[in-house]
Amino acid sequence: LQSKRALACCCYELRLWYTVQHLRVPELIVSDCDATFENACFIARLPMLQRLRVECETHFQVLDVVQCRGLPRLKLGTLGAPSALFLGFLISKGECSLRFADGITIRNIKGLRESPNVTFSETFSATDFAALLGPL
Repeated sequence: LQSKRALACCCYELRLWYTVQHLRVPELIVSDCDATFENACFIARLPMLQRLRVECETHFQVLDVVQCRGLPRLKLGTLGAPSALFLGFLISKGECSLRFADGITIRNIKGLRESPNVTFSETFSATDFAALLGPL
């Protein structure tokens, strides 16, 4: 994904082709190696995106973007770290509550964005940290 984005920045014809073929579609397919801060931030800004498919994910292969952004409460559960990274950026502008992988800890996304002091529990997993990158 990052290589395609770089090519689109360098060449006008590639930009047109790439935008039409890959970015103006309702469903985008990404792999686990695409789970970077820059890519997650970029994907969260795609206006037509409705579903995000993360190839390495075993439990939630497709994230329903519209539903995730509209729910008042979300639970990470068994979501993998790459999917959690994308989810964190997709909901970063929202006001929902996020229950972490331990099943106990709940954080308000709006509070995370506005609070200068964020404390982390020792029991946070890689999935929890990945989901927090978007709102922070």
